[in-house]
Amino acid sequence: MIKYDSLFAWYPGKFFGKKSILENCNFTLQKGEITGLVGLNGSGKTTLIRVILGLSLFGKGSLCIDSGTMDSHVISEYLKVGYAPEVPNMSFNGSLKDLIRFIELNKRDESTNGAGSEINQIVKDFELSEYESQRFDQLSKGTKKRALTAISYIAIPEFLILDEPFEGLDINQREILKSKLLNNKSDKYTLISSHELYELEGICDSYLHIADSKIECVDLNHFSTSNG
Repeated sequence: MIKYDSLFAWYPGKFFGKKSILENCNFTLQKGEITGLVGLNGSGKTTLIRVILGLSLFGKGSLCIDSGTMDSHVISEYLKVGYAPEVPNMSFNGSLKDLIRFIELNKRDESTNGAGSEINQIVKDFELSEYESQRFDQLSKGTKKRALTAISYIAIPEFLILDEPFEGLDINQREILKSKLLNNKSDKYTLISSHELYELEGICDSYLHIADSKIECVDLNHFSTSNG
């Protein structure tokens, strides 16, 4: 179990003070489950992910893993993390195959040595084979999203974090991703953000809802009631 307590995030003020994005947020994640992170655009979903990953300087909180309190709230200091960002704005001008090789070399350790066949399978699973020789920065947004999601699996992550992974995908591509997520969830923690609830239906075991700088654990009835 991963448990976050008293998680805060803020934007620094231009002249003084600060604007709070997340305030005293508490939630847990269970291994083997897919947790949906939902909320309106601008509610703080990406900010929360950046704080968890240590990509934001303006965040703090405490982290427990299996009841043990960690010295930092940055999860990548304790678990192997696979992460695909919301906006694929990487300015990599090499081919997709070169990017995959670069990421694989940087993530390689004893558990991923000789993982070439696994990487080839990931490329096939996400139907990226035909794009391997194309420049990454010239791919469509949807193909970039698929590529970055595929790359997030290379490290064989213990914690998979996907920020708006279905954006830009067609129906078939969404089903491929959902199948991949469901078939590979048992050995990891999975957190997926989306502002469209229907994208997460049928794959999530639980939901975290962000609104008004707070996070609460909710179920589907919460949304049907609030929208009814």
